[in-house]
Parts: sequence; structure tokens; C-alpha cells
Amino acid sequence: MQLGIDTRVTVLAAGLIFLGALCLGVWKYKQMATSETHLAHPYVDVAHRAALLYSFATILLAHGIRRDTTNQFEHIGASTNVAMTALILGEIGGFAVLLAGFVAGQFF
Repeated sequence: MQLGIDTRVTVLAAGLIFLGALCLGVWKYKQMATSETHLAHPYVDVAHRAALLYSFATILLAHGIRRDTTNQFEHIGASTNVAMTALILGEIGGFAVLLAGFVAGQFF
């Protein structure tokens, strides 16, 4: 089965978010190992958990915009532009806002 460009971009985005979640997990583990209370900073904890949830939500979105053999979308019945807009604004945009809040919380 050939995947469309929209599905490929969505799966790539999910992979990149999951890779970010893994990096945040290493950072969280390091903080837990060196802390007296064995707890990571709340911002690191929330960012790690959110990145994991966003990566799996993005995979679900990729399944929703996958096309069948008749070139019709299987689940949401939307065009490629609508599906990509939903991905960018819903998933990636939401994670970017969360990450910006995390970074701002580290400096203030």
C-alpha cells in the first residue's frame, strides 16, 4: 500500500515528537537520580508526559487521514489540506505552546 504525502508527514511528525519525548525522559531520569527527593522538576515531568501523549495522538491522526485504494480518506472524509491543517494546528501547535511554556518556566 502506498501512503500519501499527508500520511508520511504525519507519521514523521509523530516520530519526531516521540524522539523529543525520549530525550525529555532522559532529562527526567537524570533529575530524578540526582535529586534528594527523587523527583524531577514539575515542568520536566509534565513536558515528558505531554510529549508521549502528543506522539501517540499524532499516530492516531495519521490513521485518520490514511487513504484507501479509491483515494478516499477512510475515517474523517476530509481533503488533504484540511487534514494537514488539523495536524499542524491541533497537534504540532499544541505541543509547541506547551514546550514554549516549559522553556519560559525554566527562565522565570
